[in-house]
Amino acid sequence: TSGNSAFDEYREETLRRLEEEQEQFEEFLERLRHAKDKAEFDQFMDERRRRAAEPDDDEGDDGDEPQGPNGPGFPRSPSSGPGDGPTAYPAG
Repeated sequence: TSGNSAFDEYREETLRRLEEEQEQFEEFLERLRHAKDKAEFDQFMDERRRRAAEPDDDEGDDGDEPQGPNGPGFPRSPSSGPGDGPTAYPAG
């Protein structure tokens, strides 16, 4: 105590008010963090749903290149069939 009762009362009231404001501010920051986390999570889920709805495009193929048995850029020839792979020769 300072010896001045009016000042001591003022100081106690000011400290009480500041502690209350600090608690309110900390609660506000917690709500703000929660809102930010929720917004980021919602964005992540939206992107995940959007990717799941799109057709698979794993290799970056734009769909313009013909696809063959050997992968992109190796189109199947019109005469190729199931037995048209490398010729097997008997072991000799």
